Amino acid sequence: MKPEHRAAHQRKDALGVEERRASVWLPVLQALQAAGCPEAADAWVEYARCIQGPARNAKRALAALHHSLELYFSSAGVTRTMVDDAVTWISIGLR
Repeated sequence: MKPEHRAAHQRKDALGVEERRASVWLPVLQALQAAGCPEAADAWVEYARCIQGPARNAKRALAALHHSLELYFSSAGVTRTMVDDAVTWISIGLR
């Protein structure tokens, strides 16, 4: 794993459970994507779950979930199991 990739994981792991600021999450998510991390889509789902809740975050959460699905579907080895979490959270967000 390259140092930039490892650093992005370390920054993600250091995020607090209650962290909802896009200014904190987005650089980490972008670094994971730039590193070609296979877990980048999962990280976008995690971000969406963290910001889900307050009505003002609904559009941002859905955008993050849609982005995660784009990442999943760009992979040749995507399975239904891989996208289940994102699809579930999208259905919750649309209620």
